[in-house]
Order: sequence, then structure tokens, then C-alpha cells
Amino acid sequence: MRVLMPNGNLLSIKKAIAVAEMRVAFNGRDIRLCEKASDISAANAIVFLSEAGVQDICDVTMGGTALLGNLKNDLVRGVLASLVRQGYVDLSDLKLQKTQPLVSQYKFDNGTSGAYLIFGYEASACLAAVPGYPFMGMAAPAVNNAEDSEDAEDAGEEDDDE
Repeated sequence: MRVLMPNGNLLSIKKAIAVAEMRVAFNGRDIRLCEKASDISAANAIVFLSEAGVQDICDVTMGGTALLGNLKNDLVRGVLASLVRQGYVDLSDLKLQKTQPLVSQYKFDNGTSGAYLIFGYEASACLAAVPGYPFMGMAAPAVNNAEDSEDAEDAGEEDDDE
């Protein structure tokens, strides 16, 4: 499949994934929540995984993944439908927000302010579907699962036998 991106790049993709993104006010700041949409009606972004190597960690971190965010749900559905029916989609006319240094600085209003486009690790970070990234979309394991040792009560104490 091919996608003509708003920045003029032609991206050959293996997969397009609908994404649900939202911002939540917490502790005086906005927290960005983003993951693969479990319901298409909640999708307001799309991640494109390049053909160059969905399994290739270097490709994903170096830009082979693109996330187009802050979209209207109708646009997400239209893009996915076009990819299924025609195998390509032209997004060159899509209005993009001014590039920001941090994803959290993009306006998020379900498409009113225009879309934003990010590449690489930041774009793939919201997907548990991308293999090779530990802790994405799942709970992080405990730092230490070891049982207490038998000598735990003596830990840090010097021998008094002398």
C-alpha cells in the first residue's frame, strides 16, 4: 500500500492502524494517552508501518513509522477504506500544524486545528502491536522478583564473632 503524506513523501506501508488518542488533565499538566483503537468510532489518529521492516527495530526508531494525529473520525475511516479498496491514499492536501519539539505541544481538538505528523519511535510508542519494544501496552515487570535471602536480617551488619 502507498500513502502520499502531507509533507510530500510517498510512504510504502505494510500496515495502517487506527489509533485512539486523548489528553487528560492531571496534576497541573496534560497527559497524552495513545494506543491502538479497540473501537473504530474512537479512532482519531492513524499509524503507518512501513514495508521496509515492521520487524526491524532500526527502521521503526529511525522513521519507518509515521503517526498522523488530531484527525476527525470520518477522515480516519476514509483513509482506511481507501487503503483497503484502492491500495493507496493521497493525503497531500491535509493541513498540518506547525512542527513542535514535543508531541504534547501539538493542539489536540479532533481535527479542528489541523493534523500533526510525527515519525520514528515517538510515532510507534503508542502501539502494543509493534514487536520488539518491551513494556509497550503492558505493565512493566517488577524490578526484582527474587525472594528474600535467608541472611536478610544480617544484611549490612559486620560479624561480631571475633
